[in-house]
Amino acid sequence: MAFFAPMLSTWYTLNDGTVVSLNDISKFATFSQHWKNDQRTQLQYEIKDGDLPHQISNRLYGTVDYWWTVLLFNDIWDFNSQWPRNPGQVDDYIASKYPDNNPFDAHHYISPNGLVADLLSMKLQYNVTSDADAIRLGNLEAISIYDYEHALNDLKRNIIVIDPDSIQSVQREYEDLMAGISNG
Repeated sequence: MAFFAPMLSTWYTLNDGTVVSLNDISKFATFSQHWKNDQRTQLQYEIKDGDLPHQISNRLYGTVDYWWTVLLFNDIWDFNSQWPRNPGQVDDYIASKYPDNNPFDAHHYISPNGLVADLLSMKLQYNVTSDADAIRLGNLEAISIYDYEHALNDLKRNIIVIDPDSIQSVQREYEDLMAGISNG
């Protein structure tokens, strides 16, 4: 089943006057909470480098047709920012986001108990004026831009997918919800 197939159609006039029928993507359905709350119908999945939703769908369900469940089940609405990048892509992202910084410069510091430390507060606490003194006295650990961005990216790798035994029930519910929207 294609994700867009059950959507309503709308007529749209192109600039050249041609009238075409398009899926009305302003109306869509998502999963009912019981699927997200029922751990018996879920599997943990780790996205590998290069994995795309249609490949995960094919690997799990034997068809690419359920690619959309991978995204919607994990509330992924912006593929470019919410899907994990390959390491080289993360490096390119770092270069574009921090153009004036060395990737191994400190992004932030953490205290021995793992909390993010504010250098200004640390300087006030220890009554010092230099960052270096606050870092030394607070026994702070620097987290580099590189490590920070790669760690954020790695957090995106762990998703939940629908158990293959439940995927057809999810599909039927989605189609019923879409039919309700078109009738409502």
